[in-house]
Amino acid sequence: MAGSGKRGGLPAGEGAPGGRGPPAAGESGRPSEARGAAEAGARAVAGLTGLVDSGRVGEMQAAQGRILAHLQEANGLLGAFNDFSEQRYAAVAPELAEATQALAGMQTDLYAILKKITAMKRKIEERSPGLLQRCDSEFAAAATVGGAAAAREAAPGETTPGASAGGDGGEEGGLQAGAAEDVPQGTGN
Repeated sequence: MAGSGKRGGLPAGEGAPGGRGPPAAGESGRPSEARGAAEAGARAVAGLTGLVDSGRVGEMQAAQGRILAHLQEANGLLGAFNDFSEQRYAAVAPELAEATQALAGMQTDLYAILKKITAMKRKIEERSPGLLQRCDSEFAAAATVGGAAAAREAAPGETTPGASAGGDGGEEGGLQAGAAEDVPQGTGN
């Protein structure tokens, strides 16, 4: 039976790959199903023809043709852009991988430095309670007066008000030297 909707136990239209369209030639051996579908489509179009003005149908077909041409053009442009993007990515992928590794190394180094600074702050606070808070308040006061601007403009090697130029070589200098020795070296550039 041509319009039964079943073919080999599958719902109609699911015999072809992806479940769409009529079966491939020689698949079911029933060409009458394809003819039946075409006839049903023709009957549906004939039924709708009287409902819609023929001039309007022509306008819709022309609009659909323009839309199709526009979409095909856009598809071609997107395909060309995809090819270009693929080539450019292939060219820069090694640089991106290298930069990613460098950033990961820097992150590891910065984390180690942060741990050392935290440990140094803890030792300073144990030896001289309140010293860090006093320094923070002095730096904040200097920043409001203009010390921050002077600090930004200071030449390399110069000291800014409230900053130490290396200390007297005592215990605090030993902490800094020890911290610098313990910090693991980065990947380098």
